[in-house]
Amino acid sequence: MINKALLDRLIAQLQELSAKADGIEALEARHAEHLKAKAEHETVVRELGQFRRELSDLQLQYQDQASTARSADGRHRSPRQRAA
Repeated sequence: MINKALLDRLIAQLQELSAKADGIEALEARHAEHLKAKAEHETVVRELGQFRRELSDLQLQYQDQASTARSADGRHRSPRQRAA
């Protein structure tokens, strides 16, 4: 014959294990989301670094072009030199 107390205890243990498994699955899902967010952050950091380098290169290029243009116009001379 089946012992009702033993059966009730087994059911309670199975329910407890099921609840723990659900908790582990939720933890795994949060961990996966964290890894995804971390990967996205690393990508954004890399892209931002590349953008900053390109911006710096463009600023230097602009300064060089502006300097060359001023030299060609004679703006690099002092006011006294221009008056003479």
